[in-house]
Amino acid sequence: MKTSNYNVDELPWFIGGEGSQYYETRYFPAAVTLNAYLGSSVYQPLAATYVNVDFNRVRASITYDVDNNKPVMVCGASGPNNAASHIPGYPNSVVGHWLVAYGYTDNGNTAVIADPAYSPGVINWSSNISPAYTISMQKATDYVNAVGCSSANVWPRGLIW
Repeated sequence: MKTSNYNVDELPWFIGGEGSQYYETRYFPAAVTLNAYLGSSVYQPLAATYVNVDFNRVRASITYDVDNNKPVMVCGASGPNNAASHIPGYPNSVVGHWLVAYGYTDNGNTAVIADPAYSPGVINWSSNISPAYTISMQKATDYVNAVGCSSANVWPRGLIW
């Protein structure tokens, strides 16, 4: 695993090495920050870098947390336009990024997403997306697993739930 594969101005997914650290919350800055802010330990990582996370686990994690008034951080990769992981409006290339799932519809088959990439004038392609939208839960699963991204193994990904 590359631990230096992030810009210091960005929020890294993981700052540890390989092995057991990959299952310890303290090596996931987003979970640590959210827990500190909330004064709790409710946010836990679900890593998808070495093994894919299946649809049922992504769906259950998002619906459970939303039902308990807790949004879920979704770290993944949008692939080229023909990739299963491609987020509509994103460039025709691999883009690793955080999304926030804060709701669901259709009995948990559709995730409601807040996308912090929406910042026209800052990110040149972000005017092609909305600050909030829905994607199928299958698309969310493909995004977490970076399906169709040939370089998906260059950054860690998963859920903070």
